[in-house]
Amino acid sequence: MTLPDLKGRLAGADGSPGALSAWISYPGPDYHEALLRGGFDAVTFDLQHGLCTLADVGEGVVRARLVDKPVFVRVAIGDLSGAARCIDFGALGIILPMIETEEDAARLVRAIKYPPLGQRSYGPTRVAQLNGMTGRDYFAAANAAVLGLAMIETPGAVDQLDAILRVEGLDGIFVGPSDLSMALGAAKPEPENERTERVIEEIGAKARAAGLVAGIYALTPEAARRYRGYGYGFVCLGSDAGLMLQAATDASRAARL
Repeated sequence: MTLPDLKGRLAGADGSPGALSAWISYPGPDYHEALLRGGFDAVTFDLQHGLCTLADVGEGVVRARLVDKPVFVRVAIGDLSGAARCIDFGALGIILPMIETEEDAARLVRAIKYPPLGQRSYGPTRVAQLNGMTGRDYFAAANAAVLGLAMIETPGAVDQLDAILRVEGLDGIFVGPSDLSMALGAAKPEPENERTERVIEEIGAKARAAGLVAGIYALTPEAARRYRGYGYGFVCLGSDAGLMLQAATDASRAARL
């Protein structure tokens, strides 16, 4: 078996439509699998704010493998050791929050890429097994297949975006619109205000021009479609918590009519 070319797909190579990912905050492998079977192209575990653990990621990778879809993980701030472990479990994408400088982005690359590009320690026993590969074959394919995305959500990241995009081995960026809106001066999270929207469009255009993946979190399906129109090839939609609450609310209201 081989590892998928996610970068080509998400960066828009050959007119690819990109990927829509579910956003996972709660543990529960059965419903993680259900989300993948329900139309999402991937799942993204939120280890920064969500309730999941590394063990949940390990189980989630197995469920995702059943339906041949990838797992991404947003790790906690600065958790590069956790990022490397998630990849050893079988995750194919790492999102690192609060990137501000090219050195921050370079640290991500060093943590998740094998030498000579990075400093990832060799020990792919589980991920190679899941993909039906030898350790050596996985090693040869991993640097191209595993994606590192730097979160752009602070004033520093916006100011240093051009330098961040030039970091060798970085595969793309991932925008957090709510934090970005506050970084741009909003008194509260306002991801759809005019200034934030304009900067989101500019960030996506710069990432695409650099041949990198442009990823983003979308609160609503309408926002997801709009961001896709800006060239974002990797869009995480809402959250599992929000989807369950909305479905429960709609069902209970309909039943009371």
